[in-house]
Amino acid sequence: MMVSRKTTHKNSGDIVVEWGKEIANLAPTVWSLSERDVDPVFRRLSFLSDALSQQPATTLDGALAQCVRLVCEIDELVSWTGDEARDEVAAGRDRALGLAYSIMRVLEKATGRHREELGGTWSLSPGDDPFQALRTDS
Repeated sequence: MMVSRKTTHKNSGDIVVEWGKEIANLAPTVWSLSERDVDPVFRRLSFLSDALSQQPATTLDGALAQCVRLVCEIDELVSWTGDEARDEVAAGRDRALGLAYSIMRVLEKATGRHREELGGTWSLSPGDDPFQALRTDS
């Protein structure tokens, strides 16, 4: 017997989801702000990114928000690496991104939520998802 699950996104009770939604709403405004106004926005985005990694998710939606941030963090690792280890780190990054994107697809399917709702538009590079062709919403 298949059980239908109704998904609602109004108030998940998971602060991680709220932070992901705030990133999704705040990040696109960065490009339209003056130099004076952009610094507080970047500070808030930095705080939210750090907070997402410090707070355990309590829902699947929260896990999806953290997975979006995880992909961004993994992708940045190569830029922090010295030349002598860059190739090895890049290969490890690519493997880790494949795993994270796979997890993200399952979480999207389970929650009925899209990564873009939780900051994915801002923090994920278009074309990096090795499973993009499998997304039914694109």
